[in-house]
Amino acid sequence: MRSRSKLLPVALLGLLSGCVGSDKPLSDPAPSDADKPLYGRWQAGRGDDHELVEFAPPTDATPKTALPDQRLMVMSRYKRTKDGRTYARTDRRAFVTTAGGKSFLNAYTEKSKGAMPCPAREFDIPAWFEFNSYKLDGDTLDLWTMDGDATLRAARGGLLCVEGWPKDDPNPLGVWVEGGRPLLDFLTGKDGGTVFPDSAKVRFTRVKDR
Repeated sequence: MRSRSKLLPVALLGLLSGCVGSDKPLSDPAPSDADKPLYGRWQAGRGDDHELVEFAPPTDATPKTALPDQRLMVMSRYKRTKDGRTYARTDRRAFVTTAGGKSFLNAYTEKSKGAMPCPAREFDIPAWFEFNSYKLDGDTLDLWTMDGDATLRAARGGLLCVEGWPKDDPNPLGVWVEGGRPLLDFLTGKDGGTVFPDSAKVRFTRVKDR
């Protein structure tokens, strides 16, 4: 694979972690049995507030998307203060890709829904897929976000094709990576774990109904 790292602006070299996305998922969108163990609410204590993530099957009231399968999970991620105030909420469609003994989440956001995962601005992007690696062990869910700096290092090594996001912006906010099969092959290969460092991991525990 030809690396595009030489085309990256200098500003990308100091990019903060996070904000890695693509307009292509790792596989065709489809619900599967791998989704169902994720259903429910998960919580992580981070500082004074809690971070939560919820997975649920869609209902008749769930907004439609441009994805070919409307049965995909609804993935909601938000933060909650000690007094119960919810903020920084994002609602997306998500589905699991399992390959090479690893499991990944494809979390989908449509441009028409408003704020993208990076700071809210208007961009000429029809859709955004963000990728997570995860490990589920009983009532513990470890969720890794694809790390921007690590993704750039992989690109400079010729392992991935990336561009600054937004494209042609002298001060890009994130990394736009070639998705689909090329990315899946990389993530399931010997170097795939490098873009999911432990610094990008959050450990959640299942919130059980009383």
